[in-house]
Amino acid sequence: MEPDLRDPDLRVFECARCSEPVWATPAGGAVEVRCGYCGHEDRRELPPLTSQAAEAGSAYRGALSREVGRPRTVDLSISPKGYPARPTKELLREKLAAARARLAALEPDDAERPAVEYEALWAAATLASTFVMAKDPLRARAALESALADQHAPVYRALVLARLARLAAHGGAEDLAERWLAAIPPGLRVPEIAVDVRIARAMLARARGDAPAMLDALGPEDALFGASRPVAMALLVDAHERRGDIRAARAAYRRGSRGAAMRFAGALATFDLAPRTRARTARVGFLALGLVAFILTSLPLLATNHVLAALAVIVVGALGAVVVRSL
Repeated sequence: MEPDLRDPDLRVFECARCSEPVWATPAGGAVEVRCGYCGHEDRRELPPLTSQAAEAGSAYRGALSREVGRPRTVDLSISPKGYPARPTKELLREKLAAARARLAALEPDDAERPAVEYEALWAAATLASTFVMAKDPLRARAALESALADQHAPVYRALVLARLARLAAHGGAEDLAERWLAAIPPGLRVPEIAVDVRIARAMLARARGDAPAMLDALGPEDALFGASRPVAMALLVDAHERRGDIRAARAAYRRGSRGAAMRFAGALATFDLAPRTRARTARVGFLALGLVAFILTSLPLLATNHVLAALAVIVVGALGAVVVRSL
């Protein structure tokens, strides 16, 4: 029996032994869990989610205020060294376990620590994304909450919290999403975090059926960049469609398809966004393919002296192009 992921008091983690999800409601600042897969029993101390907010100060891409001058990578579109373009879940788990082991052996002020923390963050975030795409919110939640326990740098905690809020909002857990967002350390001037927070708030507005609030939450399009831009653009298309502005939705769809078409299409499908615009795009694609096939099969006529037949091919091709463009 799976847990109610809308419960704002529930905590979900990966089992320390087999990495399958475990969950429980905290009591006395700790949580006791027993894995239903391997039987491993564990007790975890749970510091307050906002316990490190005061340390953030006004850091820009820094970890703690004492680490100013030690910039951290925050663009999750940049994979650490040694990863293939499309890592498998098995490889991600292996790399994540190795990064956690290295973190346990490093001192807080070790020069190597920021890079290892980023690798642990990237592997966990990528793993969670694979589960989101597979429509498995329980395992996605477990991966992200476990990542939150790994991280102490406010910038990295903020990225995880924003993605937890996004996941909760998409699942209709509005109170939980607000709790995750409230735990994000203040004073962080990091554009990548701002984008993820905008996405989470747009997801919340969508769950409430408020399309104008979605657009307000997303803000100006030129501020939507980095690893989360495809999701942000997919939400933008959805917001325009929900407002009934189909022309704006189509235009946003075309802009979203530039540069990261596969990830943009994946975001639309994963979060069930803009169904009418997606259906229209599929129709246009099929018609365009049919038109190309018709023209290619009719090319021999153009090389003959059958003037009327050749003219008919040209006219049909032109009309077809107009129809495809108008859809």
